[in-house]
Amino acid sequence: DLLADGFEVYIVADAVSSRRLSDKSTALAELLASGVHLTTVEMTLFALMRDAQHPTFKAVSALIK
Repeated sequence: DLLADGFEVYIVADAVSSRRLSDKSTALAELLASGVHLTTVEMTLFALMRDAQHPTFKAVSALIK
């Protein structure tokens, strides 16, 4: 529905789960084919902070490491 309404949709792929890995892989492939962007938690956090000048950059970097 979000895509149909003109939104750019991002799915945090490593925050998605399913009982079977094949179901997760298939769902993510379908979403990707539909125009959804796949990202990761790490990519999302750094994108939200934009650059190393963000006040929480060092703390987030330490958590990711």
